[in-house]
Amino acid sequence: MTHPASSRPWLGAAVWAALSGAAVVPGRAAGPEALDLAAVLGAREIRFADGEWGVEDGRLRQSSTRGAAHAFFAGTAYSDVTLSFRFLVHPKGGGVRAAGAALRSADSEAFYGVHLDTRNDQVVLYVSPWRGLPDWIVLARKGIALEDGRWHSARVEARGRKLAVAVDGKPVLEVEDGRYTAGLVGLYTSEGSAAFEDVRVEGTAVKLEREWRDVTPAPRHQVVASGEAAGGYAAFPDVCRTPAGDLLCVFYAGHGHVSPPSAGLPLGGRVMAVRSSDGGRTWGPPAVVADTPHDDRDPHVACLGGELICNWFAPSGGGKQLPGGRPVGIYLSRSGDGGKTWSEPAALEIAPEGSREPRDWFACSAPVRELPGGTWILGIYTEDAAAGRVFGATVRSHDRGRTWRDLATIGEGTGLYLDAETDVLRLKDGRLLAALRSSKTDLYFATSTDSGVSWGEVRSSGFQGHCPHFLRCSSGVILLAHRIPATALHWSIDEGKSWQGPLVIDTVGGAYPSCVELPGGEVYVVYYEEGESSSIRCARLRVTAKGVELAAGEGGPR
Repeated sequence: MTHPASSRPWLGAAVWAALSGAAVVPGRAAGPEALDLAAVLGAREIRFADGEWGVEDGRLRQSSTRGAAHAFFAGTAYSDVTLSFRFLVHPKGGGVRAAGAALRSADSEAFYGVHLDTRNDQVVLYVSPWRGLPDWIVLARKGIALEDGRWHSARVEARGRKLAVAVDGKPVLEVEDGRYTAGLVGLYTSEGSAAFEDVRVEGTAVKLEREWRDVTPAPRHQVVASGEAAGGYAAFPDVCRTPAGDLLCVFYAGHGHVSPPSAGLPLGGRVMAVRSSDGGRTWGPPAVVADTPHDDRDPHVACLGGELICNWFAPSGGGKQLPGGRPVGIYLSRSGDGGKTWSEPAALEIAPEGSREPRDWFACSAPVRELPGGTWILGIYTEDAAAGRVFGATVRSHDRGRTWRDLATIGEGTGLYLDAETDVLRLKDGRLLAALRSSKTDLYFATSTDSGVSWGEVRSSGFQGHCPHFLRCSSGVILLAHRIPATALHWSIDEGKSWQGPLVIDTVGGAYPSCVELPGGEVYVVYYEEGESSSIRCARLRVTAKGVELAAGEGGPR
């Protein structure tokens, strides 16, 4: 892609010729003619990085509301340049809902970006690359009223070190920066479906020192199940291997983070499952595991003694009472045929009648774990902020989950806010290690020397982490997957005495990750992407005594 320096506006020779004899979008701005976007697209002079782009009625449209998406105009590189356009962000999606532009793009990860945010009413001028960083590099930011559902105009300009942005004909931002001197221009969306029209480019065309390339990292995740296939919203996954060696992933299916009854889901949120018979490369269609009259949430699954055990919790609501009149209840269902059919959900009686205060209730956010001798243990927690009762706990079963006793609290009375989402792992010396979330501070640990009959003092892990999930690998390495930062994990090679990480698995922050080891030692991790039409994602990890790293994805829908 080489072009002689000139001051003529716009793209490569093929597109320039196409434009000269074609009708253009009716102009609304001064300067060069608006581009015939259909001709530009037809000449393959647009390079797309993520998103779902197309040209319709002379407008460039991007319809996905997930993440960031770019359309780089690949015909000509510019040094000094002015890009103007009109944009409309549709009132859909649960994210920031932004449109914008890119200037002086040396490649798909190196450019100046303009972020026009209709959700937060702001304009941000930033520098990439930003992937893998805790946040973008902001050059300037200003609050400005931007409405979704209506057309706005934008003009972005680079002249030497000067960068300027105007919106609806009024100057908004002006800064100086010398990081990028030349490159392509482009359009941008972030968590928003948007349309662009009246696109005009004028500047000094130059030859780049190296050819422009799309260097966006290839996605290392697959989509296990999407919200559309699962009812609209898929979240809180867990995965295990069945006795036959298949992977079974269970998840919450609803129409939002909380799902009261609706036309499509008359009983509210439910538990569903998908199956893979080829090591997670492809997944079958979702099937219902449980759909009680309540909002069945946060399911987990384990293979214990040839039987699959699925547990979840459900809140009361809509006049539908849970057993015992509790505000939240835990349910369990089991399958003896590898997850093809499931028993009727059974409500767990956490403690004998009268042994705890009536106001106590418990939820679960981890699978049932099996201890030597056949005892089962389940991490649970309660969160009653008004009463000052927010702590973790475990409960045990000695008859394969039919009755539960030995309730043992963790961190009760410490004053810590332990909305714990408790998970439990057995260490090699026989002690149990519990991980407990705190949404106010760090993740916490506690140990038990009597197999969960009682727990010692809680101690800070030194790092943040929500929705913790343990996995001991065959190599002896202990993985602790969690949310924050984004979707991440820590690992320990010394039985939990110290932890390394975090390794960021994905930039999405829904998380609730779950891990399973595959034959050969590779680890398969599932988690979810928060937002409208959320999906269950998965990635692969390579685990050795030297550390943990992301493995390349293998097939599957992207």
